[in-house]
Order: sequence, then C-alpha cells, then structure tokens
Amino acid sequence: MNPNRKSEEIKAQIAELKSLWGWLDDVKRVATGLSNDFNYGRQMDTRMDNHKEIYFPASRRAELFLDFYHKAWNGEKLPDITWPGINTLHAYFAHDLHTVDTGVSINESFFLRRMAECPKPQ
Repeated sequence: MNPNRKSEEIKAQIAELKSLWGWLDDVKRVATGLSNDFNYGRQMDTRMDNHKEIYFPASRRAELFLDFYHKAWNGEKLPDITWPGINTLHAYFAHDLHTVDTGVSINESFFLRRMAECPKPQ
C-alpha cells in the first residue's frame, strides 16, 4: 500500500469531518469566551449585572457545552442528559446553522435567551 495514498485518504476523512462538525469548534470558542468572561470577569463587564435574566442562562449553557466537550475529549463518561434544556440547546444550534448567512460564524448570541424562553405577556 502506498503510504501517500493512505495519508490522502486520512486527510480527506478529516476534511469531511470538519465540513460536517467543524462548527463545533466555533461553539467551543464562544463557550470558552463566555465562561472566561463570567467566571474570571473583566472589570468593566456589566452584562451579568444588568441583564442576569439573559446572561445567566447563556452562561449555564456555555458551561454545559464545555463540560460535555471536556469529558468527550478526555474519554470520560458523559453525564446523563436529563437536563430538559439539552434538546432546546441542540435545536438552537441546528436552527442557527441552517439559517445563518454563508461566512458568518457562531457568536455569543447562540447561547443567549431566545424568544421561546421569554414569558408571554398576560
């Protein structure tokens, strides 16, 4: 077997994986940014203070995503997915990936509250 051919096959498989799942790298980047902002804070960052109802759920979603990411990366057992929001979180990502413009990347709005979560006026 030609080693160069095997190398090319592996490169093609990696490229295919990146084309299908590469968006998760963007999600991880944004989740890490939110986690760092809210856990280690920037002195002038008032998002959580001024809009806790928006940014607290976003922070929890980011932490949940990072927990799953780290456990998967380290080959650890994933936590049971009993949190009812996991399906919603996945639906947000799937929806946004299909509706986002070409060339636009994932940003923190992917973790923010959605209109479906806002209480309806009485």
